[in-house]
Amino acid sequence: MFPDVANSPACHARGLLVGCPWRVVAADAEEGGWIRAFSGVTSLEVTVDPCHRHLSPSEVSLIPFHNFSPTLKSLRVDPTLFQYPRLSDLVRSFPLLENLSLAGRYSARFDDDHPQPHGPQTVIPSTSPPLSGNLNFRVFGGAGKVVRQLLDLPNGLHFQYLALWWDLVEDVRWVTELVLLCSHSIESLDITRTFRSTSIRIWSTPIT
Repeated sequence: MFPDVANSPACHARGLLVGCPWRVVAADAEEGGWIRAFSGVTSLEVTVDPCHRHLSPSEVSLIPFHNFSPTLKSLRVDPTLFQYPRLSDLVRSFPLLENLSLAGRYSARFDDDHPQPHGPQTVIPSTSPPLSGNLNFRVFGGAGKVVRQLLDLPNGLHFQYLALWWDLVEDVRWVTELVLLCSHSIESLDITRTFRSTSIRIWSTPIT
């Protein structure tokens, strides 16, 4: 309805929720594509509804959202299965990003899923954003590969508020590393373990 992206009402939007990311194609991020119209949003949420939880990582691409809004400060990614190498690329493409929320489930059977090549719109910066706000991390089934992407970000992590969930004993290591990496900036910490569908809060306190 608005062929001229520069004059689209979407330019005035500050929040964007994408509930069907499997329908997003590369052309949506190109000149004249609908993603480009939301160039001023400060908050993005990409989620997969319960009816499509069977999708594999190769069916849900995060690439078209790279750097679509240079003003983005909050990002929530909630697919069931993460595309681990491309998650950190997405984070690094937003220079002002402060808040990050990740939720989903890891499945080893998709580790060797077909990679998606980067297009011209996915040039990855050599630096990473401030990441100085909130981190909500709720990845079950093995959080290591997701956490590793965060630990390897060039400029480190500087979150002030951490809310961390884990379900496997081996995830304690990764939860600990996240806390240690943010020890210089953390002001509030909330750690919860989920075991057999029961959530048990282990630690919840402001840091003084």
